[in-house]
Amino acid sequence: MKKKKIWVIEDDAAILDVIKIILTAEGYEVSCFQNAEFMAQPVESFPNLILLDHHLQRLNGDAICQMLKQDVRTAEIPVLLLSSHNSIREIADQCGADGFIEKPFDLNAFLSVVNFHLFKFVST
Repeated sequence: MKKKKIWVIEDDAAILDVIKIILTAEGYEVSCFQNAEFMAQPVESFPNLILLDHHLQRLNGDAICQMLKQDVRTAEIPVLLLSSHNSIREIADQCGADGFIEKPFDLNAFLSVVNFHLFKFVST
């Protein structure tokens, strides 16, 4: 069985490292990006799930999420916003994200949300 691919876009290197360690230990193929350079990736490398920090330095995650959801190549990929913002639920709804994970996150809750969105969207 092919490994599920996850992209993590997070500008805090420490958080990015922790998420990569967690997801790699769970058996996922993880690609990490600190800004919107991930948007230049070739179509064949698109992931099964995108974890997207809401507060990036150049472009907010909600704006990136809207672009992803409007692009036919990426519209069906689940996107989860990562944020400590107190209105993250509303922000996620407004930009079309499939869900969100609040920072700081509980490990079990984090994995539960990731697994739910990875396997909920599996085509049969």
